[in-house]
Amino acid sequence: MASNSMRLDYTATVVSGKRRAVRSVLRAVSRLAARRRQTRTLVLMYHSIGNSAYGVRPEDFEAQMRYLKAHARVVGLDEIVSGRYLDTPAPLTCAITFDDGYAGVYEYAYPILRQNGFKAVLYVTTSALDRNGARHPCEIPGFFPGEPTLTWAQVREMSKGGITIGSHLCHHLDMRKLSQTIGMEELRHSKDIISQKLAAPCKHFAYPFGLFNAKNVHWVNKIGYESAVTVRHSLVPDKVDPLRIPRMGLGPENSWADFEGMLRGDLDYLLILRKLWQALGLPV
Repeated sequence: MASNSMRLDYTATVVSGKRRAVRSVLRAVSRLAARRRQTRTLVLMYHSIGNSAYGVRPEDFEAQMRYLKAHARVVGLDEIVSGRYLDTPAPLTCAITFDDGYAGVYEYAYPILRQNGFKAVLYVTTSALDRNGARHPCEIPGFFPGEPTLTWAQVREMSKGGITIGSHLCHHLDMRKLSQTIGMEELRHSKDIISQKLAAPCKHFAYPFGLFNAKNVHWVNKIGYESAVTVRHSLVPDKVDPLRIPRMGLGPENSWADFEGMLRGDLDYLLILRKLWQALGLPV
């Protein structure tokens, strides 16, 4: 029994070592390919900011924003959608987004963004807000369990302070599984709620879980959203489809090397792997 266990441990160690070696090679190749580009444009995606197991730690987020301040041009998503950022090319251009509507965005991220003069987009699931106060544990399907959510008062304050508020539906649902009636009502009603609560138009949308199909894109367009973001790991092309904008996600599992590598191009190979998985019919 002990001998079998030792063989299994050895095999797991060898496999793990091979995976690390392959990742190192892929990162190096991606970095070399990225150096051939004169410009890079990407949209960063965050969810929770805070000290829970689900959040990017505030000190890490602050360090990342300082790095962007020193090494990148940070623009609003509107500039990427309109293409205005292309009028004055820069080596690295970034937009910043947050999904769901966790309280840590107000408590930790918002002051840091203001300190650096950065714009951002916050996509809120409207049914998650004002659930007995910002510190009420969230029990919404698709959300991090126990993670507190925002209040409308906090969202209004951020909206007045340079944060654009977009829709993430009324409920955090996989749009691919919705009927047209329910899907379009979720899109329409969440848009109306945000516009009414903030006395401002709601123009931007984020697909929950990053899952969507061509039918869903048609609904988003029909309801009148000007942009929609995905979780497809890719640079933003010069001629981006405004309803399929790619983003690169950052969470507590990502190291500083991951953050720098994402900006530099070390992780660009992830898009190639995603396309390969899709071609093989594997889940992504």
